[in-house]
Amino acid sequence: MQSNQAQNNPTNSLSARDRLRLLERVFKDGVSVSDACRAFNISRNTFYKWARRNSQRIKSGQDELQSLQNQNPRRRRASQQRIPIETEQIIRGIVALHPGWGKRRIHTELRRRIISVGIHGVGNALTRLQLNTPQLRQRYHEALASNTPLGKLLTAQDRARLVERVLRGRIPLSIVSRDCGVSRLTLYKWLGRYNRALRDDKDVLGALEDRERRVERWGNQATGEQERQVLEIVRTAPAWGKYRLSQKLREQYGFISLGIHGVSNVLKRNDLATAQQRKTWAAIQIEPAVRPQAGWE
Repeated sequence: MQSNQAQNNPTNSLSARDRLRLLERVFKDGVSVSDACRAFNISRNTFYKWARRNSQRIKSGQDELQSLQNQNPRRRRASQQRIPIETEQIIRGIVALHPGWGKRRIHTELRRRIISVGIHGVGNALTRLQLNTPQLRQRYHEALASNTPLGKLLTAQDRARLVERVLRGRIPLSIVSRDCGVSRLTLYKWLGRYNRALRDDKDVLGALEDRERRVERWGNQATGEQERQVLEIVRTAPAWGKYRLSQKLREQYGFISLGIHGVSNVLKRNDLATAQQRKTWAAIQIEPAVRPQAGWE
């Protein structure tokens, strides 16, 4: 039953304990390497790789399960046939001036400038730069004109492709960041959202959409009690500005009072930044006079 279950699993799905059990079947139980590999649905090269790791573990005293765990694959280096970075920057500049041009027109312009790049190389450069469609090139042109960050131009699908270049294509994040013109910090943010969405079984594209930043309350913002103290003084002295208000707070409450900047922020949040606003607000806050009861003298 164990062998049938192993046959349905790919090589990477075998846990370190299963791999150790495979080695024990060969070296302790005397099962041939071919039969053991066939039972666990792995190649002989993979078996000998695990055997070498286990023998090195015995010499170094490493934990037996740790030596058989999956190791991070080596990152792919940039292709030797990739066009120079300077040429890619020239292509980016051509797109900024002529967003309607495709790879053939750009290739013709490069030949006119005596830059030797093939049409296929131009197409690959546009793909790496996230400029491989007319819509992306037009958005890039408009973003430069309006000084908009390049990350805002990319849709959720575009961002997912960038993340997959790092995860599945094993391209270094610094190279992907340089190609698409997005900072590494932004890419790390998208990478974290992508991984969390996969872990929680949520929509990946929804996780990569733009989010509106909402802050309910800043860490050093005035508390509700401090705002009440400021508004109480404003009600009695609406002509005072932030300096007089801050001084009055220190006289009444000492070190726990707000500074000048804190008082100014409280006034702005309550639309009391000007003297006229404070006077109008104070007039509304005054309680109406109580009419005397009948027979009162």
